[in-house]
Amino acid sequence: MKRENRITSILYLVASVSFFISSIFWFIDKSSLAITNLCLGACFLCLSSVYYTKDKKSRQAETEEYKRS
Repeated sequence: MKRENRITSILYLVASVSFFISSIFWFIDKSSLAITNLCLGACFLCLSSVYYTKDKKSRQAETEEYKRS
């Protein structure tokens, strides 16, 4: 489960950067889709943070369990 959370976090981060880059291009063209892409980028950034935190907590739990053994 740990590796899946890490990979998911990285993929959400890549998607977030892609949306931010595309929103920059839409802002240059003065299109209304820029705001949509900006919001999607922020949402994917939040999702990346959630999965990163989940991965971090699972790693800490495994470390504590290993120390107890």
